[in-house]
Amino acid sequence: MLFSLTSVLHAVKSLPSRYPDISFSSVAACVLALLCNWQFWRSATNAMPATSMSSTAFFPALFLLIFWVHASLLLLMPGRVAMRSVAVALIAIAATCAYFVDSFGIVIDRDMVRNVVQTDATEALGLFNVRLAGYVLLLGVFPAWFLWRMPLTQVSPRCHITQRFVFIVGGAILITAAMLPNTGRFAALVREHKPLRYLINPGNLMYASWRYLRHEAVSQSAQLVDVDGAVSRLSDIAGGKPLLVLLVVGETARAADFQLLGHSRATNPRLGAVENLYRFNQVTSCGTATAISLPCMFSGLERDGFDVTRAASRTNLLDALVKAGVDVEWRDNNSGCKGICARVPTINMNPAMAPKLCSEDYCYDEILLEGLTASVASRSGDQFVVLHQIGSHGPAYWRRYPAAFEQFKPTCRTSNLGACSLEEIHNTYDNTILYTDYVLSRAIGFLQDLSGQYDTALLYVSDHGESLGEKGVFLHGAPYLLAPDNQTRVPMILWMSDGFHRRNAIEPSCIRTLQDRPLSHDNVYHTVLGTMGVKNALYNPARDIIATCRQSKIGS
Repeated sequence: MLFSLTSVLHAVKSLPSRYPDISFSSVAACVLALLCNWQFWRSATNAMPATSMSSTAFFPALFLLIFWVHASLLLLMPGRVAMRSVAVALIAIAATCAYFVDSFGIVIDRDMVRNVVQTDATEALGLFNVRLAGYVLLLGVFPAWFLWRMPLTQVSPRCHITQRFVFIVGGAILITAAMLPNTGRFAALVREHKPLRYLINPGNLMYASWRYLRHEAVSQSAQLVDVDGAVSRLSDIAGGKPLLVLLVVGETARAADFQLLGHSRATNPRLGAVENLYRFNQVTSCGTATAISLPCMFSGLERDGFDVTRAASRTNLLDALVKAGVDVEWRDNNSGCKGICARVPTINMNPAMAPKLCSEDYCYDEILLEGLTASVASRSGDQFVVLHQIGSHGPAYWRRYPAAFEQFKPTCRTSNLGACSLEEIHNTYDNTILYTDYVLSRAIGFLQDLSGQYDTALLYVSDHGESLGEKGVFLHGAPYLLAPDNQTRVPMILWMSDGFHRRNAIEPSCIRTLQDRPLSHDNVYHTVLGTMGVKNALYNPARDIIATCRQSKIGS
């Protein structure tokens, strides 16, 4: 027995020298399959618990499959330098992905890759913290360093090719045999538990990146198509006053934390005191991330038919307004307009414009109102201005509001949400909503001051919501069909001046009857056209949320 055990140990020790490439790829595959996939294994065991001895064998077979895929990928590299380089790169990427998946419960798909690509440097830096550094160091740098220094003995070219071939083919046969007794559970994994595939790291990122690049290649080659057709405008202007309408696009504000929509906390004390303000209680977003929702609501495409490439190749809401003779301006305090404002005047906020309204590299949303009076005064005629907020963007919630708005305490003052209690996270997030309440009340006050010169209105709607730890999920960006309500249900608020009411013969009581109607981002395009008195080929009065309460002028 002692002799046999010694022989086995000696054989194991000799593996790296006899089968260097296979040993290297096996170690790397184990790091990827085990260390960087905790969330996948935890979710898989929860979704498909072992109820018998036969079902228990499913997970070893699943591990062998994931292990073999990673190892085979490395063995298919043309040389050892390429094999080492790819292994190091995959582990570094997987370690970073593992942090976001483990810490925030996110899934990585094509839209998440789009979010990352369209995130600016300032926003990205807000995600760095000690926990992320720990993940990269422990799961990425250390294993990568070990693998890079792992000695690979020389073998003959024939032996080199033969060993790789035998491992890949033999492994495929072995895994097929291991999977056969559990074909039913593997079928269930593919058909009934599709969300799990977004957690297999780093395969999820590789597949999502490939889909994103293919999608973008098509988008870049598309030519801009004018879908507006003949654009017409109402000729009568009540009292001779032009229109001034603000569209405030919120960021990451969820309906559940708005006092106006039922939240128990006083997060909207100022808006609650504003006259002629209407809130809509059942509004859903087009997507769960800015990169989808923002172009969607300006595209004129409904959510079910929306596609980023398709939207990018068409004229949008701003183009239709410009074509109708409206002066349009986009003011941005976020990470850009995602191509929507490419053909209209745009002002990107930065700390140099108003240092007192900024903290380090971030500016508070009040900066969107800086210089707005002069900008409006410089133009004549009807005007439409978009204010794109940074709003409640996480995980650095505490950086979204000045200290004077830290009303709910204790707060979470780190982007590592795992270091904070759920109470602290909720408190900090509610402070961002309290500040948004202040910014919106100031914007309405700005319009009230100009109501003698203009007929004014303000529409506020958030791009998407946010998860704050419910069921272990944080932030946003979940695939829409899997997303919780907190990521898809958003606040929408409409304010109109007395002059705007008279101009359109709107009865306030009629608007209030619409406040509980199911609405969505699909309504924004048509409602804005309606408020500006514009009709184009896409305008649908059924999507204009106040059309039924407006004097019949459009769509008749």
